[in-house]
Amino acid sequence: MSQSSTDVVVLGAGFVGVCAALHLQARGRSVVIVDRLGEVAGETSFGNAGIVQSEAVFPYMFPRSASEILNRLNEVSFNAVVLKELKMMALLRKVADPGDGEGRLWATMRVHIVRNDVLNELGASSKVLAEWAFFEYLHKEGRKAAETFLETHAEDIGKRSTLDLEVLLEGI
Repeated sequence: MSQSSTDVVVLGAGFVGVCAALHLQARGRSVVIVDRLGEVAGETSFGNAGIVQSEAVFPYMFPRSASEILNRLNEVSFNAVVLKELKMMALLRKVADPGDGEGRLWATMRVHIVRNDVLNELGASSKVLAEWAFFEYLHKEGRKAAETFLETHAEDIGKRSTLDLEVLLEGI
């Protein structure tokens, strides 16, 4: 039996897992996808989401005008949930038993964030803009942010976090 080497093992063959594997493979990584069902998208949920607005994690300054308040309309309701989840993740990483089982998974969880300041510059009207050119622009900016992240942190993936939740949540 021959042995092979794998750089990254992606757990889950859902939308996110397959996309992550394809992008890593395109960057020269040897990738294996493991899914408990042994099929792609067998249990893909439709409730997964990512943070598409960095202000949800890195808040803006306090709004001083009506237009600034309007620009933060979505953020106000979104931030409370995201911050609560991030705080819970940080807490579980601290108190989880790093031995076996689920506690080990929480204790060794790696956290990353891909940032792009372009989203911070967009106004309230962008939140309802549904023109294809705008989506293409966001896609291009997202790809640039992902490339920048990978240039800096490709060696960290699967090994260590690139985002310190304790520092992020300090004072919140």
